[in-house]
Amino acid sequence: MKRWLPLCLTVFIFSSPALADDNTFWEKVSKRPDLKITTENGRKTAHFASGVSMTGEYKGVDRSGKGAILCGWEMYVAVRNMAEICSPSEESEIIKNLNYAIEKTNDFIVANSLHPVTKADLEKGIKARLVSLKEDMSMLEENDLRQECSSGHAAQMKRRMISLSSEEFRKAVDDFLSIPRPPVTEPCL
Repeated sequence: MKRWLPLCLTVFIFSSPALADDNTFWEKVSKRPDLKITTENGRKTAHFASGVSMTGEYKGVDRSGKGAILCGWEMYVAVRNMAEICSPSEESEIIKNLNYAIEKTNDFIVANSLHPVTKADLEKGIKARLVSLKEDMSMLEENDLRQECSSGHAAQMKRRMISLSSEEFRKAVDDFLSIPRPPVTEPCL
């Protein structure tokens, strides 16, 4: 019964997603000096100088070499929520590091989003994920819960993150956020 797993990889959309042919989106981005719009087979694509290509709000590919912001944000949130549920007292250092990553990524999303979003919107999404994850985890039998906490996808990501010192982890987060670009979901793990 691994119903919670899709929560870790679910894409966070701040409000109703814009469609690729949404005139409002194209009006907004066409005014930006840091992009070029191309049309191929009737489909518009916005190419940002940062390496991000978008076909609509949050629908795009990050080719910056740093990674897709919304994908990273989802992973930070998923791992932090699992750490808080599975062993909150034992995870203080990783939770501090993940809180740092989430806070910095929230700031990045607010500053670079093409769609107005606030930190309060992001925090609301984080809390909703935690509530939903707690509900799903409460339905697991004790052995299944222990297995998810020790070897599930979030646990595997956490182990990779723990292998870095706090300084290395924070440096990696800062590097991830070092190029201003629209937050998109792809590529993601």
